[in-house]
Amino acid sequence: MTFKALTGEAEKLSEFVDETPLGECASKDEQLRLGRELREAAASQIELFQELPSPCREYVLNGEQFGTNEETVWAFERLEKHYERLVTFASVHNDARILEPLAQARRLKRRMGRARDALILTNLGIVPFIVKDFGINRIPLTDLIQEGYLGLLKAVDRFDPDRGFAFSTYASWWIRRALNDAFTYRARLIRLPENVRRDLRYLRLASTELEASLGRDPTEKELAARLRMTTKRVKKLLSVVKEPSALEDLGGNEDHNWDSFIEETGTPNPLESTLRDEMREHTGQALKTLTEREQAVVRLRFGFEGSDDHSLAQISRVVGVSRERVRQIEQKALEKIRRWARRIGISDR
Repeated sequence: MTFKALTGEAEKLSEFVDETPLGECASKDEQLRLGRELREAAASQIELFQELPSPCREYVLNGEQFGTNEETVWAFERLEKHYERLVTFASVHNDARILEPLAQARRLKRRMGRARDALILTNLGIVPFIVKDFGINRIPLTDLIQEGYLGLLKAVDRFDPDRGFAFSTYASWWIRRALNDAFTYRARLIRLPENVRRDLRYLRLASTELEASLGRDPTEKELAARLRMTTKRVKKLLSVVKEPSALEDLGGNEDHNWDSFIEETGTPNPLESTLRDEMREHTGQALKTLTEREQAVVRLRFGFEGSDDHSLAQISRVVGVSRERVRQIEQKALEKIRRWARRIGISDR
């Protein structure tokens, strides 16, 4: 079950979200069983990869290590990538020692896929049920449901059945977090990367706690010590917190109306129109130097054609490759564009 497939479900559910009840989720015992099956299959897959013959193991794992805390973080996506590398290695090297591990890896992949899809499909109704608790004026309903599905996917790959909680209970927290993040992301006039928004949440929480304990506003050094960050990083985050000023505040003279600060827009600016057309032409020419996949990644990454810019994780689910592979494709595409720009005499700075 991919994010692209869930997008279609979001469009269907958005038509009758007001009438959508919580739905009949699988029983708690069934959810725990599916979670254990997914977890056990993932652990077996990891063990299989680590016991491959040396040259094959080095190629398949590509230097990655599965630690105690890492094996449940996007386990399916990571294992899918390593499985594809195993298939590639087996197709190039005629090694009989790889045939049995390859067949076993294929069986484990199917087992993980069945358990994962079952957890997702039996809990799809949770997303529209939770979405009803959120205001939907600022964000289209379909987008909200898609954001909720992102939280559901994260919950599936992080679910630990040994804790004894039903998956639906665990998934609800991740879905609400994804929806809150979506509102936080879209609420600002200037949108911020995910890691910056996360650090800002920590900063606000630390500032509130220190203010309550100290009885005054905390200093930058105190915030840095509390967050275990450098003072320079805290200063940057504090500068991000400031929202853009209103046009009414630009002038201190009461005799001037804010309209006087706005340029006449009735007639298009010839220079801006020329520069915009030239930029559009150069952008189109630059994209022609890329492959179709590279073009797709660049368009999604930088929000071409009026769409929002996407994170590496979001693009990886749309394109169907790992986050690291998306980053590599992006770097390669940008390097091609830089070479093209230098070749025709355009500065890439």
